[in-house]
Amino acid sequence: MNDDLKEKLKTQGKAVYEATLRFEHCKMKLEKFDANSRLSVRATGVKLTESDVGAHILVAEERLLMATPVNEAKAELDGVKEDTKCLLALAALTCAEIAANSRISQ
Repeated sequence: MNDDLKEKLKTQGKAVYEATLRFEHCKMKLEKFDANSRLSVRATGVKLTESDVGAHILVAEERLLMATPVNEAKAELDGVKEDTKCLLALAALTCAEIAANSRISQ
């Protein structure tokens, strides 16, 4: 396999790692907000069903602001994963071509 492709694969591995970290960090912040909001709504003492509590949390303006980075990070991660699939396909084709050329030259 050529050095350029090896370098691309290494760089892509780092990109996947960083995109995963960003997504997990954003998702964790949103989940923490949801949990704290759930506790706050329950602490009011008003009898609410679980779906009512969930509705209160979903319409909170702060949550909407936090959900956007989660969606962006998820979209970025999905894009990086697609790029990785393309690079791996290129690597497989390159290896197959090398193998075929090796057999031909024998």
